Formats: sequence, C-alpha cells, structure tokens
Amino acid sequence: ALVRRGRYIEIAHRVLSRVEDEAERRRLLVEAARLNPEGWRTAEEARSGIDRFDAAYEALAARLRPQPGV
Repeated sequence: ALVRRGRYIEIAHRVLSRVEDEAERRRLLVEAARLNPEGWRTAEEARSGIDRFDAAYEALAARLRPQPGV
C-alpha cells in the first residue's frame, strides 16, 4: 500500500506541475485520485484498485510524458 500511495502522490504531483490547462488538470486529478489507496473504502474497492493500478498508472503517466517534436 505504501508503494502505491507513493506512486499516486508522484503522479498527482506530475499533473500539478506539468498541466497548465485548469480543466484538464482537474480531469487528470480526478483520474489520479482513483489510484489513491486511501480512497479505497471497501475490500472490493481495494481488490479492484490493486488489479487495475499498474495499467491505470501507466495510462495516466503516458498522457503526461512530453510529446516528441512538441
């Protein structure tokens, strides 16, 4: 849980530091919040969060990477 929480904090920080458009920042922070283990209230939410964490993290991280030639 600590590793996932750390990764959540890292991706949320990347959103805040790299996304200038306020509406896009809000959308991405909502998406990132789903990665926060502290927000998983039930055992089912925790299982689901763990199962999808890596793929969801990578998808969000890919959207934050600088695009070549931009």
